[in-house]
Amino acid sequence: MKNVNTIFRTTYKTFYSCLFALVFSMTLISCDGIDLASTGSIVPPNPVGPVVPVVPVDPVDPVDPIIIKSNKPTLSVNPVIGLEGTTVTFEVRLSHAATKTINVRAFTDYVSFSSILSKMKQKAYGDVRILSEKLAGSDDDYSSVDKVLPFLPGVTKIEVVVSLIDDDVKKEGIESFALSLEVEDEDEAALLSNPDDQQGVAYIVDKDTATPEPKVYFPPSSVATENQGSIKIPYVIYPRLPRGTTFTLNYATSPAGGVGGSYAKAKSDYTPKRGREQLRAGQTHGEISIDLLDDDMYEGQDQQFKLHISSNNVGLDQEVSGREADKQANGITVLLNIRDDEEKPYLIVKPRPLTEPSTNTNLVAATVELSGPSEAPVTIQYTARDEAIGEAKAADA
Repeated sequence: MKNVNTIFRTTYKTFYSCLFALVFSMTLISCDGIDLASTGSIVPPNPVGPVVPVVPVDPVDPVDPIIIKSNKPTLSVNPVIGLEGTTVTFEVRLSHAATKTINVRAFTDYVSFSSILSKMKQKAYGDVRILSEKLAGSDDDYSSVDKVLPFLPGVTKIEVVVSLIDDDVKKEGIESFALSLEVEDEDEAALLSNPDDQQGVAYIVDKDTATPEPKVYFPPSSVATENQGSIKIPYVIYPRLPRGTTFTLNYATSPAGGVGGSYAKAKSDYTPKRGREQLRAGQTHGEISIDLLDDDMYEGQDQQFKLHISSNNVGLDQEVSGREADKQANGITVLLNIRDDEEKPYLIVKPRPLTEPSTNTNLVAATVELSGPSEAPVTIQYTARDEAIGEAKAADA
């Protein structure tokens, strides 16, 4: 048998928005745009990390594919708004089911500095309104909660209900607190793509400083994973709407992006909607729903659009100091975030049995495939190197 050698070279390949197959004799070094997890003797690299050796291939026996895969779900919790004396319900979600149990601690907390910064970014975006950051006090404004949420395999949503305390304190305005999430077990935290602490902000509408005329209160943003089917925009009405008058909300979706996400595409990521919602006498709360369109594309970040809301006969508020006239004249805007539910694409390395070539051409040693399409570019670095196959010496080549 002749000795077969390949020329040593290091190459980068970038693939955009599609499945791919690449054939070469290789050692995979790193991959940008996907997660690589340990399988067999494959070692997970970082984007500039160490060489990831391909498992040696027996020259005669068939070989099973080597799958370099990440299947880490994303943890999230939605913002909520409620009237004091009622309850709010947080939805804690995984983007897709985990393969092992993940115990998530959920506890009421102060709004973190990072959450406030996120709202400052939304405020800088322009017509996105931000609720005031007056912090609510535990057991004064809401009943504290501290519990463990067991996300068993197959479970993707657990609800947490928090009671809002009705008090007689005047001029509280809108107060806020948070439901914080953390995974204390390091092994379980490693199963998530975002193991850092997450927060969902709750907004409490005060009943003791309400204006004589009814108002409809909205949160500044909402979030949903694309496979939920729809995204909800909750609202609170106070005081109650009187009888004998028809009150309506006018709303329409429009593009948005750049506040920690990319632009969502109408008719591709969500169904554009323009409509009118009639409010009933005595109604205290409600929600507007926008349909989401699920896809098989990995986007890599939240996709965003916005809902503009206006009314000719009922006040709208997101409690922005000094902008009351603007809010009443032009309406308000809620930023909507669509969270991706696809796992990051993974590489499938398919080594092939090596045989003596009939010509002097290079020998095909492996096929590398991407498991699914990706909106973000996926770049891999690989090295093809000199490696003798068989027992012949180099002099025989």
